[in-house]
Amino acid sequence: MPGEGVDDGPLRSAELIHLEQSLTGDVRVVIVRVMGPALAGGIPPAGADASPPGSEAGARVDHVNSRASGVLPRPAQAGPPDGARVDFPRRADLLSVAVLTGAVPPPWMDLALLCDLRFAPSDARLRLGRPGRLPRLGASAALVRILGYSRALEVLLTGEEMNAERAYALGLLTWTGPPDGLDARVAAVAEAALAWPRDALAELKALLGGSVAAAAGPAEPGRPLGTALDRALAVARQAESDAEARLRDPD
Repeated sequence: MPGEGVDDGPLRSAELIHLEQSLTGDVRVVIVRVMGPALAGGIPPAGADASPPGSEAGARVDHVNSRASGVLPRPAQAGPPDGARVDFPRRADLLSVAVLTGAVPPPWMDLALLCDLRFAPSDARLRLGRPGRLPRLGASAALVRILGYSRALEVLLTGEEMNAERAYALGLLTWTGPPDGLDARVAAVAEAALAWPRDALAELKALLGGSVAAAAGPAEPGRPLGTALDRALAVARQAESDAEARLRDPD
Protein backbone atom coordinates (compact mmCIF):
# COMPACT_ATOMS: atom_id res chain seq x y z
CA MET A 1 0.00 0.00 0.00
CA PRO A 2 1.28 3.53 -0.66
CA GLY A 3 3.48 4.85 2.08
CA GLU A 4 4.06 1.49 3.71
CA GLY A 5 7.54 1.24 5.13
CA VAL A 6 8.11 5.01 4.92
CA ASP A 7 9.05 6.84 8.10
CA ASP A 8 7.15 10.12 7.94
CA GLY A 9 10.02 11.41 9.97
CA PRO A 10 10.61 14.40 12.21
CA LEU A 11 9.07 17.58 10.92
CA ARG A 12 9.49 20.12 13.68
CA SER A 13 13.12 21.29 13.52
CA ALA A 14 12.78 24.74 11.97
CA GLU A 15 15.84 25.77 13.96
CA LEU A 16 18.04 23.51 11.83
CA ILE A 17 16.62 24.85 8.56
CA HIS A 18 17.42 28.42 9.57
CA LEU A 19 20.62 27.73 11.47
CA GLU A 20 22.92 28.41 8.55
CA GLN A 21 21.67 31.98 8.32
CA SER A 22 23.03 32.60 11.83
CA LEU A 23 26.48 31.15 11.10
CA THR A 24 28.29 34.38 10.29
CA GLY A 25 31.86 34.59 9.08
CA ASP A 26 33.39 34.67 12.56
CA VAL A 27 31.94 31.28 13.50
CA ARG A 28 34.66 28.63 13.35
CA VAL A 29 33.23 25.53 15.09
CA VAL A 30 29.69 24.14 15.16
CA ILE A 31 28.89 21.60 17.88
CA VAL A 32 25.70 19.59 17.40
CA ARG A 33 24.84 18.11 20.79
CA VAL A 34 22.34 15.30 20.24
CA MET A 35 20.69 14.24 23.48
CA GLY A 36 18.84 10.95 23.22
CA PRO A 37 16.61 9.60 25.98
CA ALA A 38 18.58 8.45 29.00
CA LEU A 39 19.00 4.70 29.25
CA ALA A 40 17.67 2.86 32.27
CA GLY A 41 17.96 -0.75 33.38
CA GLY A 42 21.29 -1.44 31.73
CA ILE A 43 22.03 -2.29 28.11
CA PRO A 44 18.91 -3.38 26.17
CA PRO A 45 19.01 -6.58 24.12
CA ALA A 46 20.40 -6.35 20.58
CA GLY A 47 17.69 -5.03 18.27
CA ALA A 48 15.51 -3.79 21.14
CA ASP A 49 14.30 -0.20 21.16
CA ALA A 50 16.12 1.66 23.92
CA SER A 51 13.79 4.66 23.70
CA PRO A 52 10.75 4.44 25.98
CA PRO A 53 7.34 5.14 24.40
CA GLY A 54 6.73 8.83 23.83
CA SER A 55 10.34 9.84 24.37
CA GLU A 56 12.25 11.93 21.86
CA ALA A 57 15.75 12.95 21.11
CA GLY A 58 16.62 16.59 20.79
CA ALA A 59 19.65 18.71 20.11
CA ARG A 60 21.40 21.88 21.05
CA VAL A 61 23.64 23.53 18.47
CA ASP A 62 26.56 25.51 19.83
CA HIS A 63 28.80 27.71 17.72
CA VAL A 64 32.25 28.91 18.66
CA ASN A 65 34.18 31.82 17.23
CA SER A 66 37.33 33.66 18.14
CA ARG A 67 35.53 35.74 20.80
CA ALA A 68 32.85 33.63 22.47
CA SER A 69 30.51 30.70 22.13
CA GLY A 70 26.80 30.89 21.45
CA VAL A 71 23.84 28.55 21.66
CA LEU A 72 20.55 28.37 19.80
CA PRO A 73 17.80 29.78 22.03
CA ARG A 74 15.96 26.46 22.42
CA PRO A 75 16.51 22.80 21.56
CA ALA A 76 15.54 21.48 18.14
CA GLN A 77 13.24 18.56 18.94
CA ALA A 78 12.67 15.29 17.11
CA GLY A 79 15.34 15.48 14.44
CA PRO A 80 16.06 17.02 11.05
CA PRO A 81 12.94 17.79 8.96
CA ASP A 82 11.83 15.50 6.17
CA GLY A 83 13.42 16.62 2.91
CA ALA A 84 15.44 19.38 4.55
CA ARG A 85 18.82 20.44 3.24
CA VAL A 86 21.22 20.64 6.14
CA ASP A 87 24.48 21.87 4.65
CA PHE A 88 26.41 23.52 7.47
CA PRO A 89 28.24 20.33 8.57
CA ARG A 90 29.95 20.22 5.15
CA ARG A 91 31.05 23.87 5.01
CA ALA A 92 34.78 24.02 4.31
CA ASP A 93 35.36 26.96 6.65
CA LEU A 94 33.72 25.30 9.66
CA LEU A 95 34.64 22.35 11.83
CA SER A 96 31.44 20.44 12.64
CA VAL A 97 31.36 18.14 15.66
CA ALA A 98 28.45 15.87 16.59
CA VAL A 99 28.29 15.03 20.30
CA LEU A 100 25.99 12.05 20.88
CA THR A 101 24.63 11.07 24.30
CA GLY A 102 21.92 8.71 25.51
CA ALA A 103 20.05 6.53 23.03
CA VAL A 104 20.41 8.25 19.64
CA PRO A 105 17.76 7.33 17.00
CA PRO A 106 18.28 7.13 13.20
CA PRO A 107 17.12 10.65 12.21
CA TRP A 108 19.77 12.25 14.40
CA MET A 109 22.39 9.76 13.26
CA ASP A 110 21.71 10.93 9.69
CA LEU A 111 22.72 14.44 10.75
CA ALA A 112 25.71 13.26 12.79
CA LEU A 113 27.11 11.36 9.81
CA LEU A 114 27.43 14.65 7.89
CA CYS A 115 29.64 16.18 10.58
CA ASP A 116 33.43 16.19 10.39
CA LEU A 117 33.85 14.53 13.79
CA ARG A 118 31.55 12.43 15.97
CA PHE A 119 32.08 12.00 19.72
CA ALA A 120 30.12 9.86 22.18
CA PRO A 121 30.69 8.74 25.76
CA SER A 122 31.07 5.05 26.46
CA ASP A 123 27.50 4.72 27.72
CA ALA A 124 25.86 6.05 24.52
CA ARG A 125 23.78 3.78 22.29
CA LEU A 126 23.38 4.45 18.56
CA ARG A 127 20.91 3.19 16.00
CA LEU A 128 21.35 3.91 12.29
CA GLY A 129 18.24 2.27 10.87
CA ARG A 130 14.96 0.57 11.55
CA PRO A 131 12.83 -1.66 9.31
CA GLY A 132 11.45 0.23 6.34
CA ARG A 133 13.24 3.50 7.03
CA LEU A 134 15.59 4.93 4.39
CA PRO A 135 18.54 7.21 5.23
CA ARG A 136 18.10 10.94 4.69
CA LEU A 137 20.18 14.10 4.30
CA GLY A 138 22.73 12.22 2.20
CA ALA A 139 23.62 9.87 5.06
CA SER A 140 23.63 6.89 2.69
CA ALA A 141 26.74 8.25 0.93
CA ALA A 142 28.45 8.96 4.26
CA LEU A 143 27.72 5.46 5.51
CA VAL A 144 29.15 3.76 2.43
CA ARG A 145 32.24 5.99 2.60
CA ILE A 146 32.84 5.10 6.27
CA LEU A 147 31.77 1.46 6.37
CA GLY A 148 31.81 0.20 2.79
CA TYR A 149 28.74 -1.07 0.95
CA SER A 150 28.24 -4.44 2.66
CA ARG A 151 28.62 -3.25 6.24
CA ALA A 152 26.48 -0.16 5.59
CA LEU A 153 23.78 -2.43 4.20
CA GLU A 154 24.00 -4.68 7.25
CA VAL A 155 23.63 -1.95 9.87
CA LEU A 156 20.70 -0.37 8.03
CA LEU A 157 19.02 -3.68 7.26
CA THR A 158 19.17 -5.06 10.80
CA GLY A 159 18.57 -1.77 12.59
CA GLU A 160 20.53 -3.15 15.51
CA GLU A 161 21.48 -0.77 18.25
CA MET A 162 25.20 -0.58 18.91
CA ASN A 163 27.23 0.65 21.83
CA ALA A 164 29.85 3.37 21.52
CA GLU A 165 32.76 0.93 21.56
CA ARG A 166 31.48 -0.93 18.50
CA ALA A 167 30.62 2.32 16.71
CA TYR A 168 34.17 3.54 17.32
CA ALA A 169 35.63 0.28 16.06
CA LEU A 170 33.58 0.59 12.85
CA GLY A 171 34.72 4.19 12.29
CA LEU A 172 31.32 5.75 12.96
CA LEU A 173 32.74 7.61 15.97
CA THR A 174 36.05 9.45 16.03
CA TRP A 175 36.20 9.48 19.84
CA THR A 176 34.67 7.57 22.73
CA GLY A 177 35.67 7.48 26.35
CA PRO A 178 34.43 8.02 29.89
CA PRO A 179 31.37 10.31 30.12
CA ASP A 180 33.23 12.71 32.39
CA GLY A 181 35.88 13.20 29.70
CA LEU A 182 33.49 14.23 26.92
CA ASP A 183 33.34 17.97 27.54
CA ALA A 184 37.11 18.22 27.86
CA ARG A 185 37.56 16.45 24.51
CA VAL A 186 35.07 18.76 22.80
CA ALA A 187 36.78 21.82 24.28
CA ALA A 188 40.24 20.59 23.23
CA VAL A 189 39.17 20.03 19.62
CA ALA A 190 37.41 23.40 19.43
CA GLU A 191 40.54 25.10 20.79
CA ALA A 192 42.70 23.27 18.24
CA ALA A 193 40.43 24.40 15.39
CA LEU A 194 40.60 28.01 16.56
CA ALA A 195 44.41 27.81 16.44
CA TRP A 196 44.23 27.22 12.67
CA PRO A 197 43.75 30.18 10.32
CA ARG A 198 40.35 29.89 8.66
CA ASP A 199 41.80 29.55 5.15
CA ALA A 200 44.30 26.91 6.25
CA LEU A 201 41.58 24.79 7.89
CA ALA A 202 39.47 25.03 4.74
CA GLU A 203 42.45 23.91 2.64
CA LEU A 204 43.13 21.00 5.02
CA LYS A 205 39.53 19.79 4.80
CA ALA A 206 39.56 20.12 1.01
CA LEU A 207 42.86 18.23 0.79
CA LEU A 208 41.63 15.33 2.92
CA GLY A 209 38.22 15.34 1.25
CA GLY A 210 39.88 15.25 -2.14
CA SER A 211 41.90 12.22 -1.12
CA VAL A 212 38.77 10.38 0.00
CA ALA A 213 36.83 11.43 -3.07
CA ALA A 214 39.53 10.66 -5.66
CA ALA A 215 37.90 7.35 -6.50
CA ALA A 216 34.73 9.20 -7.49
CA GLY A 217 36.41 10.48 -10.64
CA PRO A 218 37.88 13.79 -11.80
CA ALA A 219 36.55 17.03 -10.43
CA GLU A 220 34.63 19.41 -12.63
CA PRO A 221 36.80 21.97 -14.48
CA GLY A 222 37.71 24.85 -12.23
CA ARG A 223 36.60 23.09 -9.04
CA PRO A 224 38.87 21.41 -6.48
CA LEU A 225 38.75 17.66 -6.11
CA GLY A 226 37.45 18.06 -2.56
CA THR A 227 34.08 19.07 -3.97
CA ALA A 228 33.61 15.50 -5.18
CA LEU A 229 32.36 14.75 -1.67
CA ASP A 230 29.76 17.47 -2.04
CA ARG A 231 28.68 16.06 -5.41
CA ALA A 232 28.38 12.59 -3.90
CA LEU A 233 26.27 14.03 -1.08
CA ALA A 234 23.97 15.81 -3.55
CA VAL A 235 23.55 12.65 -5.61
CA ALA A 236 22.77 10.64 -2.48
CA ARG A 237 20.18 13.15 -1.31
CA GLN A 238 18.40 13.02 -4.66
CA ALA A 239 18.50 9.23 -4.69
CA GLU A 240 17.09 9.09 -1.14
CA SER A 241 14.30 11.49 -2.11
CA ASP A 242 13.45 9.46 -5.21
CA ALA A 243 13.37 6.24 -3.19
CA GLU A 244 11.02 7.78 -0.63
CA ALA A 245 8.73 8.94 -3.43
CA ARG A 246 8.61 5.46 -4.94
CA LEU A 247 7.67 3.96 -1.57
CA ARG A 248 4.90 6.50 -1.10
CA ASP A 249 3.49 6.03 -4.60
CA PRO A 250 4.58 2.68 -6.09
CA ASP A 251 2.50 3.32 -9.24
